[in-house]
Amino acid sequence: MALSMKRTVGNAQCVEAEHRYAPPAKRTYVAESRDDAVTAVKLTCSVLNWSSYYPGYHPRNMLVSSPNDSTSRWMTSTNVPPQFVVLELSQPAIISSIVFNKTALSHVCQLRLAKVYGGLREDQMVELGSLHLSGTGHRDEFLLLPTEDRSAESLKRCIPCRYFKIVPLQAHDSKFNYSIWNVELYGYPTPAIVNAACDRLHKYLEDEAMRLCLKFLREKSHNDVLKELMTRTGTSLEDSCLTALHHSLVEKENFKEAEELVTKATQDGLFDSYITQDSGVLQWSRIHPVASHGESTRDNLSWPDGRCGHSMCSDPEAGFIYLFGGWDGHYNLSDFWRFDTRTSTWQCLSTDVEADGGPCRRSNHGMCIDTHNQCLYVLGRYYEADEPGAFSRSPSHKTSTSDANVP
Repeated sequence: MALSMKRTVGNAQCVEAEHRYAPPAKRTYVAESRDDAVTAVKLTCSVLNWSSYYPGYHPRNMLVSSPNDSTSRWMTSTNVPPQFVVLELSQPAIISSIVFNKTALSHVCQLRLAKVYGGLREDQMVELGSLHLSGTGHRDEFLLLPTEDRSAESLKRCIPCRYFKIVPLQAHDSKFNYSIWNVELYGYPTPAIVNAACDRLHKYLEDEAMRLCLKFLREKSHNDVLKELMTRTGTSLEDSCLTALHHSLVEKENFKEAEELVTKATQDGLFDSYITQDSGVLQWSRIHPVASHGESTRDNLSWPDGRCGHSMCSDPEAGFIYLFGGWDGHYNLSDFWRFDTRTSTWQCLSTDVEADGGPCRRSNHGMCIDTHNQCLYVLGRYYEADEPGAFSRSPSHKTSTSDANVP
């Protein structure tokens, strides 16, 4: 029987409370070449919240390192998203890295893809990174800071965290639930650094809130109030070039003047950072599928046969493309396939959907996916003019992408 529990706490406060936690272990990998460089330490944390767990595999197991014990891990009760675990730090800190310690042997349930989030409040966290873990039994370490500069001034510009969220996306075998054996967080809990980062974050949020108010006032043409508020708060709504462009394009409807402003901005190099990051060239590359079960035979296909009139849709977060039906030149088809974009492998989920209780064989139909509820929807098909029921209404069908054999 699967269990699902949830606990919540109030908002975290960024305070100087060194007495609340034991002195953590220091990291030795941090370079001390700078005079003002600080050393990362292992952060103390506890499990606060989770999506689900399989009986006997509680999320608290993640905080115990037992590499020879295959049961000392958190395992979800399902691989249907969203799955997550939230850690609460004993004190706010700047998180610099996360370490995944694994079982001594490789395991099909080991986490392969995940995203991590952090913030001062459990309900307001930002993405800190996307992780791609190795399939071996070795440890994986990921740096989460946006820069290699470990000086105190640089750390004050990073996101302070009291809460840390891990969102599993895929195990190494996609048919299995997610497992995490042991997690360690490293970072900088120095109160002076964390409090400075909190002050900077709060100032940024206040400025953004004020800019939203200024934009609303400009939208409603309350120009007198807008100018007065900008003068009193010292807040700049936007770059002066954008303000001039808004005045020309929106207020005056002078398109020629707007074009001249954009041309001048280009000459002044205001678009250089965007242009250098955008190659502006699209390139095709051929995908060569990998046989998942050896050589393809009539009874053991590794990828779909040639066809037309089929329907496909994609789940970009999971990295899957689904294919159903089509016409092979002689008959309508009823097979259902899934392509893993990360491994370039096809998996046949059903050789005959109709026999499994789904829609009949068809071509020229429509299909779409609801990634939130993990469902695929199929509607319509091509009818021959003399086919029985050719002009009657065709019922729509849906299937769950989390059903048996479809993780």
